[in-house]
Order: sequence, then structure tokens, then C-alpha cells
Amino acid sequence: MTLVGLGVVADDLTGAMDTGVQFRRSGAACVVYLTPAALSGDGSGDGNRGGAGCCRADDGVGVGVGEHIPCVLVANTDTRNRPAEEARRTVEAVCGGLKRRGVTSVYKKIDSTLRGNIGVELDAVMDCIGSRFACVVPAFPALGRTTIGGNMLLNGRPVKDTEISTDALSPVRDSHVPTVLRRQSRRLVGEIPLEQVRQEVDALAGCMRQAISRGVEIVVIDSQTQLDLDSVAAAAAGLGIPTVMCGSAGLALGIVNSMDRPGPSEVPGPLPSSPEASRGLRASRAKPAVIVIGSRSRVSVGQLDYLKARAPVVHFDLGMDELEATGGQRLEYITKALADGCDVVLSATAVPPCPGYGSDKIVAGLGGVVRQSLEVLGSCSLILTGGDTAVGVCSQLGASRIILAGEILPGMPMGTLAGGPFDGITVVTKAGAFGDATALLQALRYVRNGARGDALEV
Repeated sequence: MTLVGLGVVADDLTGAMDTGVQFRRSGAACVVYLTPAALSGDGSGDGNRGGAGCCRADDGVGVGVGEHIPCVLVANTDTRNRPAEEARRTVEAVCGGLKRRGVTSVYKKIDSTLRGNIGVELDAVMDCIGSRFACVVPAFPALGRTTIGGNMLLNGRPVKDTEISTDALSPVRDSHVPTVLRRQSRRLVGEIPLEQVRQEVDALAGCMRQAISRGVEIVVIDSQTQLDLDSVAAAAAGLGIPTVMCGSAGLALGIVNSMDRPGPSEVPGPLPSSPEASRGLRASRAKPAVIVIGSRSRVSVGQLDYLKARAPVVHFDLGMDELEATGGQRLEYITKALADGCDVVLSATAVPPCPGYGSDKIVAGLGGVVRQSLEVLGSCSLILTGGDTAVGVCSQLGASRIILAGEILPGMPMGTLAGGPFDGITVVTKAGAFGDATALLQALRYVRNGARGDALEV
């Protein structure tokens, strides 16, 4: 797979970010469109401007005047929790928009715990780009997500036996990837087990060809390590037919590894960053950070507790009235803490989603508080936990895109907002269930002073 003309279609923003950032590793620029409307209303990524699938200096991604580099366009469809038919229509429209911007191949990002309309959306992508074969590889071993015997495991447990099964908006009832796809897709689904993945790459490609000869259009492939994902990517690249690669950030990294390195690598290397992103990060370190936690995952709760025990953050858990208010005493407290140089955490755990006040209103309320705070303060760094939270906050700030710069930790990418009055602000995103207990603390230390611990270079 070449990165020239590559687009990514993701069903939520944190997934768009953590997958898109993998393609930064090969030196490509990467632009994330926050919503389908942002993609349809923006021409800055038009492939005709710098050659198909390339960026130019005026695209805001750190390209020098007269220089063209591959530009991966990433679209967040925001369809994970939408009805299946709405998701299909949205993905079709987004794929059409990407094609008009010079995209010729699409990576379909899906949730590594099988939430969402994965089969419906994959069908829509394959229809739009005219592909008759897809490799589905959801594993993300760096964060404990593996696929063995077709079953999706989270830290060794079937996902249906974890807290993912009680997700408020998209509960997962089945861990068997082929079964989930057969329920959602109209295409013939096959499987390739782990022992075949661990053959030579040519032999694995032969297994894929055998599946195609049997009429299989979607093949689910086991993977337990990043090396497995690298092998899958290398084998698929040698098929010589248009193939939709479908997975999480792990498979995206596998594609880059298979392109750029003489042999697969278990540990990701340093990420390049754009000059604009680097300058924006240096400027933001003089400002406090706002951490917004909209996810109700036990992982996020544990990360917040760990952060509060080890860093002098000021935590505001907002109620419904405070989420809906313009101004007010609580906003004064928040802006004063930020003006005093304190790092602030915003959450709304006291406001459970209920009829008439769903999670969309909660995240919009959190975003409104952030916007009002920044209107007073002017600038800060943002750390956003949860896909709905991330898109809600960024939309409230008037942004249309995020220019990806690098990755602080696996599953924790960083970039700068593009568009709107807060253009250039540093933003870090994290899926709610991603990371160990130290994740938020490491993100805060990085955006404030560059201390990473074991985090990746940017």
C-alpha cells in the first residue's frame, strides 16, 4: 500500500487520531477532519492542489513552499453509535468526499473491541471504492487487544466478558469477529488462523489468495503481536488487487512497518513532527492544561484517581446546571485556576445520561465550559478523553480539523487544532478505555514540560 492517495475512514475521533498518527511515521502529513460536515465544507485537502493525495505549504501541515509530500486524509464519520442505515449513508458520503480530494485507497478503522456498525461500514467502503476483498484485523497488541481463533480478547478475556459489554451506547454481546461481521455484512466472511499468519509472508499471501478463490470477500485474520500485524500487512500488499485493510491503529502501524523497514519491528520508533506543531507545543507549555474526561470507563476513572494523587490539578465535576450555564460562579473558579497557572480537570460524572439529556448534551456542555474558559484565558493545551468528548469539545471551539504531529504513548496522539478562533492549540486525545493508570499523568507532564517517562518521541 502506498500513502499517496490514502484516506482513512473512522467511526469516532479518538480512533481517527490514533490510527492516522501511525502514518505520520513514514513522513506523510496527516489531516483529521472532525466531522463529515468539515470534510464536505473544506477544500484544503483537495488532491488537485498538490498532486493527488499530496499537501502544499498553504495546507497548514508544515510543508515548505514548493514542496509536495504525501497527505493522508482521515475522516471521522461519528457513526459508532448511530443506526446502521444512517451509518451506511454517512460512510458512503464521506468516501465520496475523500475520492473528490484525490483519495484512491481507503483504510477502514474499526473499534478494537467490536463496537459500532463494523460490517455495515466496511460494506459501504468496499462498494464506494470498488474493492472485492478486505482483510479485517482488529488487534492492537500494544494495548492488550488480540484476536485468537477469531475471538477478540481484551487483556486475554473475551470482550463480551469485559466492561465493553455494558457500554451505554454500543454494548458488545459477541466476541467472535466473523460472527459479528456475518450479522452485519452481506458479503461472504472467512478466517485465517494464527498458525497460518506465522508462516512466511508468501505463504500467508497464498492463504489469502485461496480464500479469494473460494469466493471469500472479507477475511478475518488472527493476530497476537505487532509482528503478526506487520506480516499481514506485507502479505496483503503483495496480492496485487485492490484490498481494503480494516483494523485499528495496530494494523495501520503494520502497514507502515511493512513499507519502511527491512524487517518488522515489535516496538514503534520515533515519530516525526511538523514544524508548526512543534512550535505550537513549545508555546503551549507556558500555559496550563485542561483535561476533559467524558468517558465513564473504569480505566478513565482509575487514570483520574492516579493523576489527582500525584499532580496538583484542580478538579471540577460539573452538574447539569453548570453544563448549561453561560458564565456563573463555577466558571469564574475555573478561569481563575487557569489564570493562576493551575492545570484543570473537567468531568461530569454527576450527570448520568438520561432521556432528554443524553451524552451528546453532556459533551456539548463540557465543550461549552472549555470554550468560555479559553475566551478568558486565550490559550492552553487540551487533553481529551473519550471520542464523543473529543469531537464535542473541538466542535465547540470552532475547529474543523486536527493536524497530527506525533504520539505521546500508544493510543495517545497529539496534534494542533485547525480552523476557528483557537487555531493552533495543542490537543491530545485518548479513547476512554486506553492506557494504564499513568496515562493521563504522562500526557500532562509531556504537554507541560516535555517529560515523557517511557513515552514515544515526537
